[in-house]
Amino acid sequence: MLLIYTPQYNGNAGDVIRLKVSKKDFSVHKVQVTLYDAEGAEIESGMATKKHDDIFFYRASETVIEKKPQRICVMICDQYLNRVMKEARMNL
Repeated sequence: MLLIYTPQYNGNAGDVIRLKVSKKDFSVHKVQVTLYDAEGAEIESGMATKKHDDIFFYRASETVIEKKPQRICVMICDQYLNRVMKEARMNL
């Protein structure tokens, strides 16, 4: 299960995207978040930080100049580099 919560993300540096990551028989090793603009250009990418159990936070490092729809891609990897990806679209 991979849930993306964006109520605290408004396109500003420092805003937080919260992720709930869990998968049976899948030990999460790392969570990578990539943000794209409406045209598909990458805005930023980085690793989410584990807060507790299956909750991770990603803190944006860039402010989005044009408040247009965005795409958020999240990739989780286990220690064997098996991957699961999820994508969400949002309007700012």
